[in-house]
Amino acid sequence: MTIEFPSNFKVLLDAWNMKTNVWLRECVYKRVTPKGKKPGFRSSMITFFTSAFWVRLSFILVFMLY
Repeated sequence: MTIEFPSNFKVLLDAWNMKTNVWLRECVYKRVTPKGKKPGFRSSMITFFTSAFWVRLSFILVFMLY
């Protein structure tokens, strides 16, 4: 048995649950950025906290269902 490791941290983040990454980018990151402005710290932090909430919620639901 072999374990495959990513070549760098960016590859790891890009591969982590690709569908969730796309959802967070399209539905949160881009939507909280004001039109005509570049995404910045605010957009990143809102996306980060949404991701943290989503992970926590899914963790709680798994234990409630089992």
